[in-house]
Parts: sequence; structure tokens; C-alpha cells
Amino acid sequence: MRKSLIVIGVWLLAAAAACSSLLGLEDTRTSGLDCPPQQADCDGRADNGCEADLSSAATCGACGSACGGAEPLCAASGASFACAGSCEAPLEICGSACTNLADSAANCGRCGHDCGGGLCVGGVCQPTLVADAADALDTPAALAVNSTSIFWSERTRVRSCPLPQGCLLAPALIADTYDQLKALAVTDDAVYFSGCRACDDHHDLYRCPVTGCPAVNPLISFTLISYNDIVLGKTRAFWQDTTEAITGCAMSDCAGTDTRWTRLTFGFEDLVSMTSDGDTLYVKGSTMDLRTCPDADGCAMPTALPNSSLLPMLFRVHAGQAYWLAPGPTTGQVRKCAINDCGGGTLFAVDSYGGTELEVDDTGVYWLNPMQGTLRHCALTGCPVGGAGTLATGRVMPKALTLGKGFVYWIEGNTVVKVAKP
Repeated sequence: MRKSLIVIGVWLLAAAAACSSLLGLEDTRTSGLDCPPQQADCDGRADNGCEADLSSAATCGACGSACGGAEPLCAASGASFACAGSCEAPLEICGSACTNLADSAANCGRCGHDCGGGLCVGGVCQPTLVADAADALDTPAALAVNSTSIFWSERTRVRSCPLPQGCLLAPALIADTYDQLKALAVTDDAVYFSGCRACDDHHDLYRCPVTGCPAVNPLISFTLISYNDIVLGKTRAFWQDTTEAITGCAMSDCAGTDTRWTRLTFGFEDLVSMTSDGDTLYVKGSTMDLRTCPDADGCAMPTALPNSSLLPMLFRVHAGQAYWLAPGPTTGQVRKCAINDCGGGTLFAVDSYGGTELEVDDTGVYWLNPMQGTLRHCALTGCPVGGAGTLATGRVMPKALTLGKGFVYWIEGNTVVKVAKP
């Protein structure tokens, strides 16, 4: 009798394990991750998150459950998924899966459009947290993204999370015990930031590896002024200080003794902003024409572009075009112009008043409107007849708009937020 009970107990444990596997729960529970619907942590690694799509033929309904045949297909079956022979409407075939484009986080609105951990509602990816107050963020101020990670400055430290999923574990500490951290920029090798150790009336410049600052203070420059902005080109780093001077160095020796500084001074009377499209640095003062110079030569001989004095301070350049936010006669506007002949530009998009930050890349133009709590977007070819697209609504004073591969990032209170690009 005792032997029979043992056999029955072993059989029940095996059956329970099999049921957990079918539901895709076993590996999720192993790493302690709380995976979204249709996803699971099948490799048991917390660092890459819920990497398995349970609607795919490779992991159909469960980790380790693969569909066979020449054209394997996975389809919804009750609350889970099972191998199938065809898809029924409204499902569509994405790869080897029957997919509802209205709610598939991996195929939201179209096949291959991954929400990166966010939900898909009505075929639109929803914003999701990259890092939040649970990670004890202390007033994040600036964001920067490279090909593998997102970095942000807090009051006394710089931290980072791997992309695309974000901080499933604690954020990595890059720099600590600084103070008043402000500007931030990154390459795939190094983090550049401004702040101070013994703060009085100035900030210093720092550069350290993306893996973290060494024990020795990675100081680039010590002065009696403060630094407000950092812009990186392809080969050089440029800094703006409170005297409205632009200073630069070759990235290859910024941390060395021969920094080969270039200094462009505009003076206290003219506020200055700068941006780069990688190959070229652009500098604009509130009352002067746009100055431009190739990144490679360190901006030793900047050229003033004619007909550009009306270009505002907040502008971005991409593929020979400048874009900026401007007031219109009845509403807010996004305007654009050819960088070599700008003038007042032409109307690109219309939005409510309140736009504060704008960024542009190959995927389009993006801008924040904190007053409306929105993130808007238009392709480079222009906005559709119905107006600009809305990627996020209901946001509370978003700031620090930053673009990365496949996603848009911003800071909101003590959180870092992202949403998939359209």
C-alpha cells in the first residue's frame, strides 16, 4: 500500500510539472520574473527578460513546445496556444504564428513590431517603464542611449540598464558620490557627464568607460565655470559652458593629457545652443546666424550660414534639414527648412501649444508636449492628412526626450519610460 502511495505521489508531481510547462510558467517562476501575457522566461536568465514568445511555433504555448511539419504554425487555443494547420480571422500569419495584431506585444499593428515589454492595445504599443522608483531613482535629469544600454544621470550618480527590456535586475552603477550631475552623453565605449565632487560655483567634466568609472577620478577638465551641454559627433566631443563657449576634444584623447581643445567663444550676451548630425556640428546663438563646421576638423574654422538668424535655439538637424518647435497664429507648430537656406522655414506639423523638446532620426520627427501630456510623431515625409500621430498620452510633465533603436525614451518624475517607435 505504501509503495502504491509513493508511485501515485510521484505521478502527481510529474503531472503538475507537465501542466506548468504547458502554461509556460515553469521557467518564468524559476527566474522570478513576472512576464506579460504570451511571454515567458524560457532560458532562466533574468538579464534578458521574458525572451520567449509563447505564440511562436518554437515555443507554442509553453517553453520547449515546438510545432513540427514543413510549415509549423502556432495558434490561440483557449487561454494559451497550440499547434495548428491554419489561421482563422481576425488572426494573421506572422512568421509561423497565428497572430492578433490588435493585442500581440511582439506583432503590434504589424508583423515584427515589438512593444519591448509594453502592452499592445488596439494595435498600438503602450508606454512602459524602463526603471522606476522601486529602483530608488533620485531625481533623474538626463538620458543617453547607445547600441546596448540606456544611461541616466541622477543627483549624485550615473546608472544604466540593458536594452531593450530595461532593468529587470537592479540598474548598473556607472558613477557615484558626485553631485549636481547635469549633462550626459554616451558612445559605445564611454560615458561623458558634467558634475562636481566638492561643489562650489562650478562643474567639472568627466569621462569613464560604459562599464563604470575607475577608482581614480576620471576628470577631463577642471575650470571655474559650469558645463550645460554635451554633444558627440563621430570623432569629437563638444561641451558648452556658462560663458557660452563651445569647447571640444577628440574622443580618442579626451581623457589624456593632450586634449587638443577647440574653443569657440560667443560671449555672455548671446545664449548658445548646439547640435550635431554626426558629421557636422551646428551652433546657434539667440541673435546670430547658424555656425557650422565639420566634426572631423574640430570646428577650428566655423562657417556662418546665411539667412539663418531666424532659426530658434531649440533645433535639430537631420539629412540636411533643420526642424524646430514654433508658435503659430492659432496653435503650436513644427517647422522645417533646408539647413543651407533656412529663413523662417515651412510648416511641417501642427500641435497644441506647449511643445518643449524635439528629436529627429531616420524614423521621423518626435516631440513632447508636457502641457498636453503627449508624445507626437510624424514621418520625415510629412504628417498624414489626419495630423501627427500620437505615441503616448496622459503623461505627467515628460522631459529629456531621447531616441534609440526601435524606441523613444523620456523621464517622468522618478521614472524612465519608453514606447516603441511606430
